[in-house]
Amino acid sequence: FFCESFSITICQHVILRQWHKLEPGLEFRAFVFKGEMTALCQYNYIGLFEELWTMDPSENEGNKGKAKKVPNHTICDHIFGFWKNNLKDLLAKKYDHYVIDFSMKMSATTDTPEIVVIELNPFEPDTDALMFDWKKDRHQLMYGKLEFRVQKYKFTPNELWRLLPKHKLLVQQALERFSVPSQ
Repeated sequence: FFCESFSITICQHVILRQWHKLEPGLEFRAFVFKGEMTALCQYNYIGLFEELWTMDPSENEGNKGKAKKVPNHTICDHIFGFWKNNLKDLLAKKYDHYVIDFSMKMSATTDTPEIVVIELNPFEPDTDALMFDWKKDRHQLMYGKLEFRVQKYKFTPNELWRLLPKHKLLVQQALERFSVPSQ
C-alpha cells in the first residue's frame, strides 16, 4: 500500500529448495567487503553453544592445568574455506560487498562438515550486524583481518527480556523509513 509513492523498481525473487533441519548453534553470519571476508559470528547471538568453544592448548603450558576456553577457530576455518573455494570468485562477478549467512552440519562419517548458504544480504546497516556493531566495528567490518566472534555469556531470562526493545526499535525504524505510522 505504501509502495505506490515510490518511483523505484524492486526486483524480488522467491527461491525454493529442499528443507534441511538447521542446528541453531551452527548458523553463522559473515561480512564481505571489497571481496574479502572480514568478520564472522554466530547467528543466534543470544545463545551460548558449547560446540562453538574449544580449549586453548597454549593456555595449558605453564598455567597449572587451567585451560582457557576460546572460540573454535576450526569452525571459522571451515566456513572461510568453503566461501573461498566455492563462492568468493562467483559472487565477486556481481557483488563487491555483502553479508552472507551459512549453516554448518557436522558429518558422522568425515571430519569435514557440510556447509550450506542460507541467504545473501546487502552490506548496509539495515542488515543486522548481530555480534558486531555497524558504527563501533566499522573498521573491522570494512578493512579488518577476519575476526570470529561467538557468545561467551549465558543470558538470564531477565536479561533476555531487556534485549527485546532493540528488536522493537529496529521495527520502528523500518516503519519510519517508509513513512508508515507505528502503532
